[in-house]
Amino acid sequence: MKKLVVSVLTAVLLVVFASCKDLKRNNPYDPAGSAYGGVTYKGDVWYPDNTLISSMIVVSGGLVFGGSNPVDGDCVIKMTGDSTYTLAGYPGEFSGIKDLCADNSGNIYVVDSSATVKTVSVSDVTGSWPIVHTSGIDNLSIECLNNSIFISNNADMTITKYDLSGVYADTLTLSSTTYGSFVPGRLFKGPNSLYVINTLDQKVIVELSDTLVKEGELDFQDVIIDGAAAGAQIQMVAGQAVYKVEEGLNLISKWGNFGVGPGRVLNGKLVAYDSLNNWVYVQDGLTIKKFGE
Repeated sequence: MKKLVVSVLTAVLLVVFASCKDLKRNNPYDPAGSAYGGVTYKGDVWYPDNTLISSMIVVSGGLVFGGSNPVDGDCVIKMTGDSTYTLAGYPGEFSGIKDLCADNSGNIYVVDSSATVKTVSVSDVTGSWPIVHTSGIDNLSIECLNNSIFISNNADMTITKYDLSGVYADTLTLSSTTYGSFVPGRLFKGPNSLYVINTLDQKVIVELSDTLVKEGELDFQDVIIDGAAAGAQIQMVAGQAVYKVEEGLNLISKWGNFGVGPGRVLNGKLVAYDSLNNWVYVQDGLTIKKFGE
Protein backbone atom coordinates (compact mmCIF):
# COMPACT_ATOMS: atom_id res chain seq x y z
CA MET A 1 0.00 0.00 0.00
CA LYS A 2 2.83 2.40 0.89
CA LYS A 3 4.49 1.72 -2.46
CA LEU A 4 1.22 2.53 -4.22
CA VAL A 5 0.85 5.85 -2.37
CA VAL A 6 4.45 6.81 -3.11
CA SER A 7 3.96 5.95 -6.79
CA VAL A 8 0.81 8.08 -7.02
CA LEU A 9 2.50 11.07 -5.31
CA THR A 10 5.50 10.74 -7.60
CA ALA A 11 3.27 10.75 -10.66
CA VAL A 12 1.41 13.84 -9.44
CA LEU A 13 4.66 15.71 -8.76
CA LEU A 14 5.98 14.81 -12.21
CA VAL A 15 2.83 16.25 -13.79
CA VAL A 16 3.12 19.44 -11.73
CA PHE A 17 6.80 19.92 -12.55
CA ALA A 18 6.17 19.24 -16.22
CA SER A 19 3.38 21.83 -16.22
CA CYS A 20 5.67 24.39 -14.59
CA LYS A 21 8.36 23.71 -17.20
CA ASP A 22 5.79 24.14 -19.96
CA LEU A 23 4.56 27.38 -18.38
CA LYS A 24 8.10 28.75 -18.23
CA ARG A 25 8.95 27.57 -21.74
CA ASN A 26 5.73 29.05 -23.19
CA ASN A 27 5.81 32.29 -21.23
CA PRO A 28 5.16 35.09 -23.79
CA TYR A 29 6.98 37.63 -21.55
CA ASP A 30 10.27 35.66 -21.67
CA PRO A 31 12.38 36.57 -24.74
CA ALA A 32 14.09 33.17 -24.44
CA GLY A 33 10.78 31.30 -24.62
CA SER A 34 9.35 29.74 -27.75
CA ALA A 35 6.07 31.63 -27.31
CA TYR A 36 7.60 35.08 -26.84
CA GLY A 37 5.06 37.57 -28.16
CA GLY A 38 7.24 40.67 -28.29
CA VAL A 39 6.02 42.06 -24.96
CA THR A 40 8.46 42.12 -22.03
CA TYR A 41 7.59 43.03 -18.44
CA LYS A 42 9.86 45.90 -17.30
CA GLY A 43 8.79 46.22 -13.66
CA ASP A 44 6.49 48.32 -11.52
CA VAL A 45 6.38 52.13 -11.35
CA TRP A 46 6.22 53.99 -8.05
CA TYR A 47 3.65 56.75 -7.52
CA PRO A 48 2.60 58.75 -4.42
CA ASP A 49 1.15 56.57 -1.68
CA ASN A 50 -2.64 56.24 -1.38
CA THR A 51 -3.27 58.04 -4.67
CA LEU A 52 -6.57 57.18 -6.31
CA ILE A 53 -5.84 57.50 -10.02
CA SER A 54 -8.66 58.44 -12.38
CA SER A 55 -6.59 59.06 -15.53
CA MET A 56 -3.07 58.29 -16.76
CA ILE A 57 -1.22 59.64 -19.80
CA VAL A 58 2.36 60.12 -20.97
CA VAL A 59 3.58 63.64 -21.74
CA SER A 60 7.09 64.10 -23.21
CA GLY A 61 8.16 60.69 -21.94
CA GLY A 62 6.87 61.22 -18.39
CA LEU A 63 3.83 59.74 -16.69
CA VAL A 64 1.10 62.17 -15.66
CA PHE A 65 -1.73 61.15 -13.33
CA GLY A 66 -5.03 62.76 -12.48
CA GLY A 67 -6.48 61.78 -9.13
CA SER A 68 -6.34 62.47 -5.41
CA ASN A 69 -4.40 61.51 -2.30
CA PRO A 70 -4.51 62.53 1.38
CA VAL A 71 -1.43 64.77 1.12
CA ASP A 72 -2.02 66.63 -2.15
CA GLY A 73 -5.81 66.44 -2.42
CA ASP A 74 -7.27 66.48 -5.94
CA CYS A 75 -4.25 66.95 -8.15
CA VAL A 76 -2.43 66.48 -11.43
CA ILE A 77 0.80 64.60 -10.73
CA LYS A 78 3.78 64.83 -13.08
CA MET A 79 6.34 62.10 -12.46
CA THR A 80 9.89 63.47 -12.79
CA GLY A 81 11.75 60.24 -12.03
CA ASP A 82 11.29 56.80 -10.57
CA SER A 83 10.22 58.18 -7.19
CA THR A 84 9.83 61.97 -7.53
CA TYR A 85 7.00 64.14 -8.80
CA THR A 86 5.69 67.67 -9.06
CA LEU A 87 2.13 68.97 -8.87
CA ALA A 88 0.48 70.93 -11.67
CA GLY A 89 -1.82 73.75 -10.64
CA TYR A 90 -2.42 75.21 -7.19
CA PRO A 91 -4.03 73.56 -4.11
CA GLY A 92 -7.80 73.36 -4.47
CA GLU A 93 -7.79 74.10 -8.20
CA PHE A 94 -9.23 70.69 -9.11
CA SER A 95 -12.28 68.98 -7.66
CA GLY A 96 -12.93 65.34 -8.42
CA ILE A 97 -10.76 64.88 -11.54
CA LYS A 98 -12.49 62.67 -14.10
CA ASP A 99 -10.02 62.57 -16.97
CA LEU A 100 -7.11 64.37 -18.66
CA CYS A 101 -5.35 64.51 -21.99
CA ALA A 102 -2.50 66.39 -23.68
CA ASP A 103 -1.96 68.01 -27.07
CA ASN A 104 1.07 67.51 -29.29
CA SER A 105 2.90 70.40 -27.58
CA GLY A 106 2.54 68.89 -24.10
CA ASN A 107 -0.23 71.16 -22.78
CA ILE A 108 -2.58 69.29 -20.44
CA TYR A 109 -6.40 69.52 -20.38
CA VAL A 110 -8.40 68.35 -17.35
CA VAL A 111 -12.09 67.73 -16.70
CA ASP A 112 -13.37 67.40 -13.15
CA SER A 113 -16.73 67.92 -11.42
CA SER A 114 -17.02 71.51 -12.67
CA ALA A 115 -18.41 72.73 -16.01
CA THR A 116 -14.96 73.89 -17.10
CA VAL A 117 -11.84 72.51 -18.73
CA LYS A 118 -8.75 73.27 -16.63
CA THR A 119 -5.55 73.76 -18.62
CA VAL A 120 -1.90 73.39 -17.64
CA SER A 121 0.70 74.69 -20.09
CA VAL A 122 4.12 73.18 -20.67
CA SER A 123 5.54 75.87 -18.34
CA ASP A 124 2.84 75.03 -15.71
CA VAL A 125 0.73 78.15 -16.31
CA THR A 126 -2.88 77.25 -15.52
CA GLY A 127 -6.11 78.47 -17.06
CA SER A 128 -9.64 77.34 -17.82
CA TRP A 129 -12.49 77.65 -20.29
CA PRO A 130 -16.19 76.76 -19.98
CA ILE A 131 -17.94 73.64 -21.21
CA VAL A 132 -20.89 74.95 -23.23
CA HIS A 133 -23.88 73.62 -25.19
CA THR A 134 -24.85 71.13 -22.50
CA SER A 135 -27.87 70.63 -20.27
CA GLY A 136 -25.62 69.59 -17.37
CA ILE A 137 -22.55 67.53 -16.57
CA ASP A 138 -21.96 64.21 -14.90
CA ASN A 139 -19.15 61.82 -15.77
CA LEU A 140 -16.89 63.54 -18.31
CA SER A 141 -14.05 62.18 -20.42
CA ILE A 142 -11.64 64.22 -22.56
CA GLU A 143 -9.31 63.52 -25.48
CA CYS A 144 -7.18 65.53 -27.92
CA LEU A 145 -7.03 64.57 -31.60
CA ASN A 146 -5.68 66.60 -34.53
CA ASN A 147 -5.46 69.86 -32.56
CA SER A 148 -9.03 69.61 -31.29
CA ILE A 149 -10.45 68.78 -27.87
CA PHE A 150 -13.33 66.32 -27.52
CA ILE A 151 -15.44 65.87 -24.38
CA SER A 152 -17.94 63.08 -23.76
CA ASN A 153 -20.76 63.83 -21.33
CA ASN A 154 -23.01 61.00 -20.16
CA ALA A 155 -25.53 63.46 -18.66
CA ASP A 156 -26.80 64.57 -22.07
CA MET A 157 -25.21 61.76 -24.17
CA THR A 158 -23.05 64.06 -26.29
CA ILE A 159 -19.56 64.37 -27.71
CA THR A 160 -18.57 68.03 -28.00
CA LYS A 161 -15.67 69.42 -30.03
CA TYR A 162 -13.61 72.53 -29.21
CA ASP A 163 -10.40 74.00 -30.52
CA LEU A 164 -7.36 74.07 -28.23
CA SER A 165 -8.30 77.48 -26.83
CA GLY A 166 -11.82 76.37 -25.91
CA VAL A 167 -13.78 77.77 -28.84
CA TYR A 168 -16.85 75.61 -29.44
CA ALA A 169 -16.97 73.81 -32.80
CA ASP A 170 -19.66 71.11 -32.88
CA THR A 171 -21.73 68.57 -30.91
CA LEU A 172 -22.80 65.02 -31.68
CA THR A 173 -25.61 63.36 -29.73
CA LEU A 174 -24.80 59.67 -29.33
CA SER A 175 -27.65 57.80 -27.63
CA SER A 176 -28.04 54.59 -29.66
CA THR A 177 -26.34 52.21 -32.07
CA THR A 178 -27.40 49.08 -33.92
CA TYR A 179 -26.40 47.22 -30.73
CA GLY A 180 -28.88 49.14 -28.57
CA SER A 181 -28.87 52.14 -26.23
CA PHE A 182 -25.61 54.06 -25.92
CA VAL A 183 -24.33 56.35 -23.15
CA PRO A 184 -20.95 57.95 -23.98
CA GLY A 185 -18.19 56.98 -21.56
CA ARG A 186 -14.41 57.09 -21.72
CA LEU A 187 -12.77 58.47 -24.86
CA PHE A 188 -9.50 57.31 -26.35
CA LYS A 189 -7.83 57.95 -29.68
CA GLY A 190 -6.10 56.07 -32.43
CA PRO A 191 -3.74 57.53 -35.01
CA ASN A 192 -6.63 59.12 -36.94
CA SER A 193 -9.88 58.34 -35.12
CA LEU A 194 -11.68 58.93 -31.84
CA TYR A 195 -13.26 56.03 -29.93
CA VAL A 196 -16.15 56.22 -27.46
CA ILE A 197 -16.88 53.38 -25.01
CA ASN A 198 -20.52 52.66 -24.20
CA THR A 199 -21.09 53.02 -20.45
CA LEU A 200 -24.01 50.58 -20.67
CA ASP A 201 -22.06 47.87 -22.51
CA GLN A 202 -18.29 48.35 -22.61
CA LYS A 203 -17.86 45.86 -25.44
CA VAL A 204 -19.63 48.34 -27.73
CA ILE A 205 -17.38 51.12 -29.03
CA VAL A 206 -18.17 53.82 -31.59
CA GLU A 207 -15.43 55.11 -33.91
CA LEU A 208 -15.65 58.79 -34.89
CA SER A 209 -13.69 61.01 -37.25
CA ASP A 210 -12.27 64.28 -36.00
CA THR A 211 -15.31 65.96 -37.58
CA LEU A 212 -17.64 63.86 -35.37
CA VAL A 213 -18.78 61.67 -38.26
CA LYS A 214 -19.56 58.10 -37.18
CA GLU A 215 -17.13 55.76 -38.94
CA GLY A 216 -18.04 52.50 -37.25
CA GLU A 217 -20.01 50.71 -34.56
CA LEU A 218 -17.90 47.95 -33.04
CA ASP A 219 -18.85 45.01 -30.81
CA PHE A 220 -15.45 44.00 -29.43
CA GLN A 221 -14.64 40.59 -27.93
CA ASP A 222 -14.05 41.91 -24.39
CA VAL A 223 -15.13 44.68 -22.01
CA ILE A 224 -12.78 47.61 -22.73
CA ILE A 225 -11.96 50.03 -19.91
CA ASP A 226 -9.41 52.38 -21.49
CA GLY A 227 -7.26 52.81 -24.59
CA ALA A 228 -4.28 54.78 -25.86
CA ALA A 229 -2.80 55.50 -29.28
CA ALA A 230 0.46 53.58 -29.72
CA GLY A 231 2.18 54.70 -32.87
CA ALA A 232 0.20 53.32 -35.78
CA GLN A 233 -1.69 51.00 -33.43
CA ILE A 234 -3.81 51.24 -30.26
CA GLN A 235 -3.36 49.53 -26.89
CA MET A 236 -6.61 48.79 -25.04
CA VAL A 237 -6.93 47.44 -21.50
CA ALA A 238 -9.64 45.09 -20.24
CA GLY A 239 -10.01 43.54 -16.80
CA GLN A 240 -7.50 40.75 -17.42
CA ALA A 241 -5.92 41.42 -20.78
CA VAL A 242 -4.34 44.05 -23.00
CA TYR A 243 -5.24 44.18 -26.67
CA LYS A 244 -3.05 45.60 -29.41
CA VAL A 245 -5.29 46.62 -32.32
CA GLU A 246 -5.29 48.56 -35.56
CA GLU A 247 -7.62 51.43 -36.41
CA GLY A 248 -11.08 49.93 -36.61
CA LEU A 249 -10.02 47.78 -33.61
CA ASN A 250 -8.83 44.88 -35.77
CA LEU A 251 -6.92 42.57 -33.42
CA ILE A 252 -3.13 42.29 -33.73
CA SER A 253 -2.33 40.56 -30.43
CA LYS A 254 -3.63 39.89 -26.94
CA TRP A 255 -1.36 39.77 -23.91
CA GLY A 256 -1.31 40.16 -20.13
CA ASN A 257 -3.53 37.23 -19.23
CA PHE A 258 -1.10 34.30 -19.41
CA GLY A 259 0.07 32.22 -16.45
CA VAL A 260 1.09 33.78 -13.15
CA GLY A 261 3.53 36.40 -11.91
CA PRO A 262 4.08 40.15 -12.16
CA GLY A 263 3.74 40.24 -15.95
CA ARG A 264 0.09 39.31 -15.78
CA VAL A 265 -2.78 41.83 -15.77
CA LEU A 266 -5.37 40.78 -13.19
CA ASN A 267 -7.38 43.96 -12.61
CA GLY A 268 -6.76 46.32 -15.54
CA LYS A 269 -7.95 49.91 -15.12
CA LEU A 270 -5.94 52.35 -17.27
CA VAL A 271 -3.37 52.28 -20.07
CA ALA A 272 -0.86 54.84 -21.39
CA TYR A 273 1.79 54.72 -24.10
CA ASP A 274 5.27 56.27 -24.18
CA SER A 275 6.21 56.80 -27.83
CA LEU A 276 9.77 57.87 -26.94
CA ASN A 277 10.66 54.49 -25.41
CA ASN A 278 7.93 52.29 -26.90
CA TRP A 279 6.67 51.44 -23.41
CA VAL A 280 3.12 50.57 -22.41
CA TYR A 281 2.00 51.46 -18.87
CA VAL A 282 -0.93 49.52 -17.38
CA GLN A 283 -2.64 50.26 -14.10
CA ASP A 284 -3.37 46.83 -12.65
CA GLY A 285 -5.32 47.31 -9.43
CA LEU A 286 -3.13 49.63 -7.36
CA THR A 287 0.04 48.83 -9.32
CA ILE A 288 1.42 50.58 -12.40
CA LYS A 289 3.21 48.02 -14.57
CA LYS A 290 5.56 48.86 -17.43
CA PHE A 291 5.91 46.71 -20.54
CA GLY A 292 8.18 47.07 -23.57
CA GLU A 293 8.54 45.49 -26.97
